Amino acid sequence: MTTEQEYLGNEKKCPTPELHGNPFRYCPNCDWIEPANTEPPPVSNDLFVDETGRIKVHKINVSKQKPSLGRVVLYKMPGQYARAINARREDAEMSRPGASRSGVMVHVGNRVQGGDVFPADIVRVWDDGHVNLQVKLDGNDTFWATSVVEGDEMGNYSWPPRV
Repeated sequence: MTTEQEYLGNEKKCPTPELHGNPFRYCPNCDWIEPANTEPPPVSNDLFVDETGRIKVHKINVSKQKPSLGRVVLYKMPGQYARAINARREDAEMSRPGASRSGVMVHVGNRVQGGDVFPADIVRVWDDGHVNLQVKLDGNDTFWATSVVEGDEMGNYSWPPRV
């Protein structure tokens, strides 16, 4: 196969020059092939065509997301807070009022363990990048997490993965 420049350098005449630049970038009559584009255009914001012609997905840098009120994040529960939540629920269970209509809220829900991940709403964004969260537990109560930063450690929040 020869490139256009090599083809023109040999001063050959192609019987079908209209095929040059076709979608296949190849002319079967003179073996002309268009050189590959070194920077393929993006297919969309998330997709691009790599140098081999395959469609790929851009890696999304989640740390570039900006926290704002009402956004949902994932909170990784530290062990000491999990124990406190479980203790609160056990205390509520032991002191549960009978069939009264007092309007008392009793904390009930499944056990929480350190490392469990829960969805959380951002309820305050501080100037230094910290956020306050209302963590949605697996029960009828929530947990207020204050001055939380983004990260992978216990007590940090992360952005939900794209699905």
